[in-house]
Amino acid sequence: MMNRTAIVILSAVLFQFVVLSGMYVSAALPLWTGTEVKIKTIPVDPRSLFRGNYATLRYPFSTIESTELRATGTRNGEQLT
Repeated sequence: MMNRTAIVILSAVLFQFVVLSGMYVSAALPLWTGTEVKIKTIPVDPRSLFRGNYATLRYPFSTIESTELRATGTRNGEQLT
């Protein structure tokens, strides 16, 4: 028969294991069940004299042509939200 201290320690260890396992599963679930999306990136020079080496990703859909802005009824200086 286990004494009370051993039961408390065992339950604390089991609780921590369950919490950590739940954190892992909740973080990995989108990777297991999600849909892979591939996006074409535009290469950018990762060197800057002031900031050092960094990576900036640009995507073809992150820029809007000025003709598309005129079609939406925006004026100069306005931003789309």
